[in-house]
Amino acid sequence: MMSRALTSHFSASLRRLPHLTTPPTSRASSSGLPSAPRLLPSSSSVSGPVPGPVSGPVSGSVPVPGSGSGSSSGSSSSSDPGSSFEEWIVWAFPGMVRGGLLLGGIQAYRSLDEKIGRVDEKIGRVEERIGRVEERIGRVEADLRNSIDGLKGSLMALEVEVKILLGVLEADKKRRWW
Repeated sequence: MMSRALTSHFSASLRRLPHLTTPPTSRASSSGLPSAPRLLPSSSSVSGPVPGPVSGPVSGSVPVPGSGSGSSSGSSSSSDPGSSFEEWIVWAFPGMVRGGLLLGGIQAYRSLDEKIGRVDEKIGRVEERIGRVEERIGRVEADLRNSIDGLKGSLMALEVEVKILLGVLEADKKRRWW
């Protein structure tokens, strides 16, 4: 089912690209290119809705490049199994594959994905460190609060003692003047 949808989609795409719609066997013989791999057996055609940018169903049947005319109901009695999607990409876009653009893009994506993974790991380690620092800051704040509270208590006790001492001194002063 998926193979049929892909075949239908790429058949519609081929019709919109004139440089790819020339029959592959005649292009291959005149330009020295290899003949196109077929995505469907030689007696197949596709009809019905086409996924992708085409809006609405395709009327009639859409011949697959390199195939003959006729229709198929999804199964074929032909001994030609067709070719894989990868082979079709290599045939349709030889410059991309030969020049390494497609493979380079895949490698660049994987490399970028690995780098993102390493950055994520580093971010995780930094977040752990930040968490430990925040815990330490919290402990220092608690210790400081406790120290301040202790100092306040000591100052209040000292104030009481100073008031008592001043009271005693005042009383002693009054006694001397009598």
